[in-house]
Amino acid sequence: VEIPDSVKSIGAMAFNGCDSLLSFEIPDDVTNIEESVFYGCWSLTSIRIPNGVTSIGESAFNGCSRLTDVEIPDSVKSIGAMAFNGCYSLLSIEIPHSVTSIGDGAFRSCYELDIFYQGTKAEWEIVTKDYDWNYIGHVPAHYTFHYIDDEIPETETETEP
Repeated sequence: VEIPDSVKSIGAMAFNGCDSLLSFEIPDDVTNIEESVFYGCWSLTSIRIPNGVTSIGESAFNGCSRLTDVEIPDSVKSIGAMAFNGCYSLLSIEIPHSVTSIGDGAFRSCYELDIFYQGTKAEWEIVTKDYDWNYIGHVPAHYTFHYIDDEIPETETETEP
């Protein structure tokens, strides 16, 4: 699938259920990924989100169970509710310092996720996170956090409330 460079936004549910989609490169001029764009694209393994995208919509990649590689650029400010829910194969993700909010269940069912936050632990703690942004069903997930910009890189395993 090729999307012209003139496209500025990928509309809600644009590729919903495209189960034969393996990888996707979002055009550089896109600034918004709306809700459920790739919902249920279970064959999708990698996605490159270009610099300039400011928000990842609700359920944008929900159910992309084979997704292993996601690049989130420094321009992203918000990750919507359930954005990566059901991405069972996603084992690590870099969250840029620019992210100021993470929605409800954004990483739900990402069972053993390594989160590489491009800021300090203190900065991570002030990112607005909905109550159960990291729950697996009704049980908190266990993630390993890596705070990249601390003087001494800090790694810890914790359960976020």
